[in-house]
Amino acid sequence: CKKNNIPIALFGKPNNNIYADCVEIDIEESVYCLTQHLITQGYRNIASFSNINHAENIAGYERAMKENDLAEFIHTLPLSLARMENAYQDMTKFLDSGAPLPRAIIAANDLSAFGTIRALHEHGIKIPEQCAVAGVDNTNFSKFSVPSLTTIGFDNGICAEAVWKLMMNRLSNKEKKSHVSVMVHQKLFARDST
Repeated sequence: CKKNNIPIALFGKPNNNIYADCVEIDIEESVYCLTQHLITQGYRNIASFSNINHAENIAGYERAMKENDLAEFIHTLPLSLARMENAYQDMTKFLDSGAPLPRAIIAANDLSAFGTIRALHEHGIKIPEQCAVAGVDNTNFSKFSVPSLTTIGFDNGICAEAVWKLMMNRLSNKEKKSHVSVMVHQKLFARDST
């Protein structure tokens, strides 16, 4: 595309060697806002259920915890892969270990939150009474899970409009910079799991 001067507008962060217009989700800020929401709800012992691939999730979570003088409660539960079945297996292993249960868990994404909810349910742990669970993405299933999942996600229409605007600016030669990045902020959906 670059060789033939064809404009590119992407949803998501491009690779380091690709210079294209893009619309990105501010994941760190999203998880920060989600953590702040839980803190506002009275939760203190909040854990992040993620792995090294979720550095932005962990950064947002840790920033909110530190800003609220809750650094002593910072704890990351190990998640092998951010998929439902892996989260279920990893959470089951954690629960079987007898380690102290945090009061709230922020999963890496909604799918891992669903796996977490299933493992907690099988261990007789009531959500949110004994342990609250929140996710990231606001998938379509989040409002139908039992309990419905508190999550943070984006509006597809806003993202599509942002990509379209970048493309139109490029096609009409309004944009002269080599590449433009637009950051989209997510919206909190507080539901029954918290």
